[in-house]
Amino acid sequence: MSNFGFNILTALVTDIIPDVKVKAAMNDINAAQRAQVAAQARGEAEKILKVKQAEAEAESKALQGKGIAAERQAIIDGLSASIEHFQQGVPGATSEDVMALVLLTQYFDTLRDIGTRGGTNTLFLPNNPGASNDFQTQILAGLRGGHLPAPGIDAARPIETTRPYNPPAPPAGTPNTPDPFTGQ
Repeated sequence: MSNFGFNILTALVTDIIPDVKVKAAMNDINAAQRAQVAAQARGEAEKILKVKQAEAEAESKALQGKGIAAERQAIIDGLSASIEHFQQGVPGATSEDVMALVLLTQYFDTLRDIGTRGGTNTLFLPNNPGASNDFQTQILAGLRGGHLPAPGIDAARPIETTRPYNPPAPPAGTPNTPDPFTGQ
């Protein structure tokens, strides 16, 4: 414009209209940045939810454990009181006699509950007259740590507490190896 006598010092641009491809590229960049921020926010939200769920589950398990411990303590207290009451009512009764009676009662209670509860699937339990004695022997042996049954409690069937020792054979051709059975 200087040829016509005008000098342009500055120009105010108020409306830029870039090419369509440039506009699309700028929109894609902005959309990608917003999507990245949104993904990070979603990830943080999921993390917080999982942490809160884990904390709630841990607290639930702790309370459940306390409840089970209190329930077991109540059972132990009740059994102790029952044993004392039974021994006072029946002179000469031992705590094993009382436990045998309690186990038999619990066995029959379990059978009754299984039979009366709807939706119970098939359950095979021995139901011959000696089954309760077998259960009693097994439970008492477990309580004693696998020792032989006490006199009068199914002594006809001792529980095997030892296993034969069968050491592995030494490698072939090993000199001066003693025989594991004779020691020579």
